[in-house]
Amino acid sequence: MEALGSNEQRGLPGSAPAGPAAARHEEGAGAERAGPGARRRPVGAWWKLALLAALAALSVLPFLGALEAQFLHWDDGLTVVSNPHIRALDAQSLGWMFSSFRMGHYSPLGWLSFALDYGVAELDPRTFHRTGLALHALNSALVALLAARLLRHASALGERARWTAAALAALLFALHPLRTEVAAWVVCRADLLSAAGVFSSTWLYLRARESATAHGRWLALSVAAFALALLAKASGMTLPLALLVLDAWPLRRFAARQGRSRALRAALLEKLPYLLLSLVAGAVAFAARSAHSVLGLEQYGPLRRVMQAASGIMRHPLKTLWPTHLSPLYELRQGFDPLALSYLASAAALVLVSAWLVLLRRRRPAPLAAWSAYVVLVLPLSGLLQSGHQAVADRYSYVACVPFAILAGGAAVSFAQRTQARAILVGAASVVALALCALASRAQTRIWHDSISLWSRVVELDPHSYSGRWMLGVSLHRSGRFEEALPHFSEALRLRRGVDDQEVRYNLALTQLALGRDAEAEATLLEVAQEHPTHLPTLLALRDLYEPAGKRDVITKLFVRAVNVDPAFVAGWLELASLRTRAGRYEGALAAGARALSLEPDNAAGHARVGLALLYLERFSQAERHLRRAVELAPDELSVRVNLGVSLERQGRLEEARAQWAAVLERDPAQAEARRRLERAGG
Repeated sequence: MEALGSNEQRGLPGSAPAGPAAARHEEGAGAERAGPGARRRPVGAWWKLALLAALAALSVLPFLGALEAQFLHWDDGLTVVSNPHIRALDAQSLGWMFSSFRMGHYSPLGWLSFALDYGVAELDPRTFHRTGLALHALNSALVALLAARLLRHASALGERARWTAAALAALLFALHPLRTEVAAWVVCRADLLSAAGVFSSTWLYLRARESATAHGRWLALSVAAFALALLAKASGMTLPLALLVLDAWPLRRFAARQGRSRALRAALLEKLPYLLLSLVAGAVAFAARSAHSVLGLEQYGPLRRVMQAASGIMRHPLKTLWPTHLSPLYELRQGFDPLALSYLASAAALVLVSAWLVLLRRRRPAPLAAWSAYVVLVLPLSGLLQSGHQAVADRYSYVACVPFAILAGGAAVSFAQRTQARAILVGAASVVALALCALASRAQTRIWHDSISLWSRVVELDPHSYSGRWMLGVSLHRSGRFEEALPHFSEALRLRRGVDDQEVRYNLALTQLALGRDAEAEATLLEVAQEHPTHLPTLLALRDLYEPAGKRDVITKLFVRAVNVDPAFVAGWLELASLRTRAGRYEGALAAGARALSLEPDNAAGHARVGLALLYLERFSQAERHLRRAVELAPDELSVRVNLGVSLERQGRLEEARAQWAAVLERDPAQAEARRRLERAGG
């Protein structure tokens, strides 16, 4: 790391100016200090493009197994599979994308990219994975560009050596098994897009610092790239602080004693556009998290947040050096002790490492700059604003650990420059390290192939994971492996009995039903319904269990109890309307449907149920009005269109009725009721 040392060691004055002059000075120092390699012809543009293309291709090789992966039972459903808003690019869908807080994030660019994938091949997971791998390849090339630009300021390497170091940094970043989660999980699309914006913004900022004539134009492009990064995900919101770190080193804007305060003011003023975007993104992100699953201070106190943040900050560098026991989920334990030895050790290590690098900064400023940039970038994801049930995640390292890769690449090539023996040693060590990373990433990618392999890995590494046991049980159930699923549900209940465990008990009941243990399932479901009267999946499962047995009154009473407990329970009112219709209690059905519409006036199911009740009550014109509205709101609900045809027929408007039934058969030729009515009407 000698070439990444102090200004005195590099023969540079402490007050070296930033901008074009500094860039030219860097080139001169590189040619003088880096030996014969620095005097070769400059690296050509075509050579650089070929190198970037090769890096992009190499970066995805360990993750190609993701192309055969399925959608996972872990957010893929709500994000992609059952998300109707990504199935079109019309004004309504775009409006949703730019206003939605779904999954606790504001990510219009993420939703837009999913919609483009859906437009190509609908719900083919290979298309979604191809796009993810293409973005990872792009990010690898961007890291190489960024590394080459940073090393131009931070080292005395010649151009070829600098690009060699940049390539090594990009491969260390791209092939590392910590990248697997982002590369192999469909849900991480926003992370990939945000990273591309952050890398581009930083590179453009460095170009702005090097250009006197086009400084403003490059800076504006950098701010625009940062805005796009935030539209993908707000996790890059601390980039302005990372840019200030780069101002200190390697740009050395504050190195001169004279004029230091003026340089600092200029740097801060330059960051104002970034800061304003960060503040807006932070406010939006907080609103999104609050609408989803953010934990309040009363649930998760300041001491726990700080200690978890310290643990998370220290984890990524350690796993970068020794990437073993990587899990899809590191579950946050309820009521964990923030003063436990592991948390105290992490906090102490954080303080000691930071202090040591500060003391070392005059001789070795680069490690402190890399460490500071890492801490700044990982801070929003460290747990200070905790949401969800993960303590930390591998995906949090995707952008934050790039400074370490660049530091390692520059240090390795600088060390190799001294002697041929060192060059051979560094070359061999680099090949071995990259090969081991690639093999580990390939193995890690297999874990993300399907839900069973994923949750089995979570349980293997953490047998006491409540979520791991629960989700493994669900995954086994969905694969028809019911006997294997039961013990995982039982273990999940043992781990967290009575604490928001209604979903686990509901899944347990479904498995019991699948095994023919109806009495056990009924007891489990009634227990959940007693404790959680408005848990709709449980009520629907009891409905399906009781109706064939002629116990419609029992399930009706359960829904009546549910809407009495929560009068705003729209789904309860809708189901109550259906139950009363099937029981021939049409006035009661009409009242229940009307109550649902009073709560949600544009509820398609509410209009459909009210329309059906009015149809049975022979109030045909009123029925038509509600059924037409239901068709407008949910045009794919063909049974509603059949009923609309009936209402028109009963009013003597036979041609209009035939048109409705014909439209149904055009959409679904197997629709028996529409065919029967059309034939009877002579159509």
